[in-house]
Order: sequence, then C-alpha cells, then structure tokens
Amino acid sequence: MRFVNKNIYFLIIFFIVSLILTFLLLGAENFSIKGYLYSENYDLISDQLAFKFFINDQWHFPIGKNPNYGIEVGNSIVFSGAVPILSFLFKSIARFLPNNFQFITIWFVICFTLQLFFSYLIINHFTRKKLYSFISSFFFIICPVLLYRIPIHITLVAHWIILFCLYYEITNTNYIKKETFYSLIFPLSILIHFYFLPMLMIIKYSFLLKDYIDQKDLKKNFREIVIPLVPLVIVAYISGYFQISAFDAMGFGYGFYSFNLAGFIDPQSTNDSINWSMFFTDIKNTNGQAEGFSYLGIGGIILFIFFLIIFFKGKETVQFSKLPFIFIFLICFLLSISNNIYLGNNMIFEYQLPKLIYGLLSIIRASGRFIWILYYLIIIFGIISIFQLFNNKNKSIFMISFILIIQAIDISPALKNYYKANAFNKIEIKNTNEEFWKTISEDFKIIRTTYFKNSSNIYPYISNQILENDFLRTDISRLGRYDRSKASSNRNRLYFDLNNKQLDKNTAYVIDNINHLRYLKYLYLMENMGFFFVDGVWLMLSGYKNKMSQNDIDKFDQIKIVEIKENTKHNFMTSGLMEPLGLGWTFSSENKGIWTEGNEFNILFKFKPKINKTYKIKLKISSIISKPNEYLNGFVKINGQINRNFKFKNLSKGFIEFSIPNIKDETYKVDIIIKNPTSPLDLLQSPDGRMLGLLIESLEII
Repeated sequence: MRFVNKNIYFLIIFFIVSLILTFLLLGAENFSIKGYLYSENYDLISDQLAFKFFINDQWHFPIGKNPNYGIEVGNSIVFSGAVPILSFLFKSIARFLPNNFQFITIWFVICFTLQLFFSYLIINHFTRKKLYSFISSFFFIICPVLLYRIPIHITLVAHWIILFCLYYEITNTNYIKKETFYSLIFPLSILIHFYFLPMLMIIKYSFLLKDYIDQKDLKKNFREIVIPLVPLVIVAYISGYFQISAFDAMGFGYGFYSFNLAGFIDPQSTNDSINWSMFFTDIKNTNGQAEGFSYLGIGGIILFIFFLIIFFKGKETVQFSKLPFIFIFLICFLLSISNNIYLGNNMIFEYQLPKLIYGLLSIIRASGRFIWILYYLIIIFGIISIFQLFNNKNKSIFMISFILIIQAIDISPALKNYYKANAFNKIEIKNTNEEFWKTISEDFKIIRTTYFKNSSNIYPYISNQILENDFLRTDISRLGRYDRSKASSNRNRLYFDLNNKQLDKNTAYVIDNINHLRYLKYLYLMENMGFFFVDGVWLMLSGYKNKMSQNDIDKFDQIKIVEIKENTKHNFMTSGLMEPLGLGWTFSSENKGIWTEGNEFNILFKFKPKINKTYKIKLKISSIISKPNEYLNGFVKINGQINRNFKFKNLSKGFIEFSIPNIKDETYKVDIIIKNPTSPLDLLQSPDGRMLGLLIESLEII
C-alpha cells in the first residue's frame, strides 16, 4: 500500500521497538518460538492447548475444526484464543517447525508494531508532523486498556485492527475501494477474534450512514453493505464458525460483563486486582465489569480535558466530519454500559430487554469491550487538540512528551508486573511427577474428565501437564463457544460406558469430583483399575492397579461412602462435597436441588436398617422438564433390581417414594432411569442444551 511505502522507515523503527517491548514483556527465557508458557492463567493455557492439538492434527473441513481439543463438542480453532489466521498459517508449514512451537512471541511483535504504526498514521494525517506523531504513537502502546489484555486474552491484543479501520475511514482514502477494503478486513477480523467484527461494523456503518445522509446514493450504499458480507460468510463457513448453532453462540453475561460509568478513572479492573495508578485509588465495582476496564491514566485524562476545552470553545480543530463519531459514541456507549447501568458499586438504572434482543446481545455478552473504540477516540482527539492549542511545533512536542511521561509514571505500579513474564502468572512444571505423566501419556493417548464442562473443576490442576506431555486428544478444555447439546449427549454416553464397564483402554480418566470418585471406587474396586492422586487430581487408569503406590492406596482407602440417617433429610446442593451422588447429575441455576442429566443417574449411600422394619426412600422433586402434553417416564432400580415405575406431567413440586430392602453390607445403589429427557433448548426456553429430567431437592429415608 502507498501509505506503507511512504512510511517504511517508521514501520521498521516500530518493528524494532516492538521486538524490544516483547523481549521485556516475556523475558529472555520465553522470547522464543519454542517452548510453552506454563501459567495459572486459564485462558493463556487454553489458547496454547487449542493451538497444540490443532497444529498436530490432520486437516479437516471446515479447516478450523479442532476435534482433538474438546472431543466432539463442535469445536473449531476460531472459538479459542489461538489466533486462527496464525494457526492456519503455521499448521500449513508444521513439518518445518520445531517441537513445542508457540506463536505468542510472533503475535505480540505483530500487534505492537501495528498498534504503533496505525496510531502514528492517524495522528500524522491530522498534524502532518512526523516527530509529533511518532511521540504520540507511544500513548497507544502503554494504554492500560491494551496492556490489561496481554496476559488474559492474547488474541484481543489486536487493537490495531480498530485503529486500522478508523484510519481508513478518517482519511477517506481512495487507495482502495470501500467494498474491497471491508471484504478483506471483515474476514480478517473473525480470523483474529470474533469480537472485533461488530466493532468494525459499528465504525463502518456509522460512516456509511453519514455518507447516505450527504449523498443519498442508495445504490452505492447498498453495494457497500452487501458486497463485504459475501466473503465474510464464506470465510466464516470455511474456518468453522458454523460448527455450532446460533443458540450455542449465545452465552451468559450481557448486563454483567459491562462498562462502569466510573471506568475511565477507575484504576483497578476488580476490587482486589492490580492498581494501575500511582495517584488514583480503586472505585468499587462489580466483578463482571473487569471486561469494561478502561482506565485512561493521568495522561489520558489530561488529553480528554484538552479535547473538552477545544470542543466547548467551538474551534474546528480536526478536519473530519463529526456525525459518524456521534453515531459511534452512542452505539458503543449504550452497548458497553448494557441494560444494567452502574456508577461505582451502585446500580443507578436498569431496564428489561425483549427476549429476542437479549438473545442477540448475548452473542456479544462481554459488551464492556465496546468501550475500547471510545477510549481510542478520546486519546486521538486529545492528542490532536494539544497540537491545535499549542500551534508552535516545539511547544506541542514538549507538551505531548510531558504528558506521555506523566502517563508512564502514573501506571508504573502496574507496568512493574509486566516485566519478564510476571503478568502471566507463570509457573514451573513439577519435576517430581514428570516420569509419571510421561509414562501415562505414552500408554494412554486420550485424557478426559468424567464430567465435561467448559470450565472444569480439574482444569487448573491438570491443564499444564496436558500441554507439557504427548496426549493426542482431550476434553479437558476451555472454549469460547461449543455445542451444548453435543456436550450433554457425550456426557450421557460416557456415563453409560462407565456404568457398564465399557471403558476405552486407551483413555486416562481424570475424576471430576469426590462424588464421582466414591461412586467409581464402588464400581471398579474389584477390577484391574488403578486410582492415582497426582498434582491435586484423581486419575483412573485401566490395567494400572498394581502400579498404585502405598500413598495412593492409603488416600484411596480414606474415600468412604456417604452414610444416610433415618428420618434425616439430606438436601442436595450442586457444590456439596458429601453428596451420595454418582454419575448423571448437573447443576441447577435455581440453587435449589440438582438436575438429572441424560438417561441414568446414580445415588450411592450407606444405611443401617433396623431389624424387621420396612423403609421408604422419599425424593423431593422441585421441578421437572418435559415436552408439552407429554409425560416424563422412568423407573427406579435398587442394587440392580427394578423397584418402581414413575411418570410426571406438568409437575412443579412432588415426591418419588419407593421401598428399600434390607441389605447385608448396608450399601445401597439407587439408579434412576429416565426414558425421555429433554432440554430447555428443545423447548425454546433458553440456549441450555442439557438433556434434563428431574430437579431433585432432597432425599429422606423414612
């Protein structure tokens, strides 16, 4: 491009600066394309895991399909933070890359270079002063809103694509037609991270609306709208965005992950996080509003003040049309604050959204991120205002340099944490268990959990070991989006295999919770099954029983079945550690009981019956889910024998009661079988794809 050729020397300088910044950020040990960055940061580990399984797999179609990470939940590399465009590139040349290749260093250098370059181009467009623009560009590389993202979501460090789009629209360049430009940048945005697409659309269509108001050329404007959507849809399809349904693209968070009205002067993302200011103190907010973190810094606040001075003086300080920026401001501001508007820790206003609108906005659930566009416009306008106010070249350079220094001093408490990978919560892999993990990754090529969910309880304990070792497939993962219905179906299939002892001999099972462990111990105690407690998790390994250490045996012996007392109500809680539950249970958002999921659910407990007395089990049912005009059908088994059938219809509350026999070893295994579970998604009640049946509140033996 012509604007690149004219500024090639600055591009080279910015590249060198970016290399230095990346080196300081990662440290010499991690400034490499080889070797993973082990961390306590869930998303950072997940990004590397997704990339590792993708690059080591064969090609599929869609080309972003990543079935080895997540295992059959509709996963694609586009639903991770592994920078899809780089993942495609590096997978195509994987044979030439070293083992343990990682892309983080390359990505940061690219992002820092382009962040500096496009900010320089924007300022230079208005000032025509290269030195002033060069100095000003460093504001954009030390913005807290950018730096905050670095250790959390590495893909979202690509703020340069926002600046690129702003530069194109502000300059109204004729180097490339709008249809062509957006036919390239829209697909590029989704090959970086989906969230950038709606941001770029807001910028584009705000300027397009102004163009229509001025020229009334409907045919031209229609062409500019439609043409870029064609390559966008094609690239989305090929890369794997349609691996999941529109319902699965929705998620919890709109109205929670928002921007706080005090966000520009609040130096902490959450109430217990790093303080980004030497001068300001924390303004209490809600935890979800970390997504809208946007502290301007003292320097940024000064720039904002200068812009307001110019604005209210009514001087024409910048040569651009104001109307598109009004559109951008209104749209981004309203999206970012959401329908729950907070000032500090106080909600000052809220309003209900129609379900259809809320569902659509749930696709961009972390709406606080839309404040980024306004953030950069404040910085841009402030820098230009200073140049206009201090018309003298030397004075304006001195002033912008002074404000830049103040900005660096103000955010220095946080900058200290960005030296030598400190910000990444880096950890060292425990060498004490190195041989164990190496051995099982050779003997078991698949490692999976007994309860797949997107934020697994065991993920923080084991994810680094999966990254370090040579497993070929895993469902211990964190994904931006996934097929909830497939996840529920796979859980149900796994429960069937575990209950019927049809295990995959090539799979290492990581036990999700203590309730599963108690139940699996009962099922497999007499089998050739090894149970190992390693790095904070229990593993179940087929054929490994004789390899259990004495420490494993001692810990395993401490796992006891829960005992239930007569006439004592046992209330079920999702997070309970002493639950008499086996497989087939899932959480309730109502926090009142626990749902059955799938077709079979187990209850395991000890009970000491009195001689010559008959007992009943009473299960309190808080709710059911069933299709309209259809019964929920099922039956109960006790220690393998069918005890009674049941069916419910339109039940809000009720009971299942059944007698239990006296059993010599006092161990009772109750299996509840439901023939026709259904999901809230099937009933169009919510995007929840879990196959549910009964919401059981409590158990009582009477």
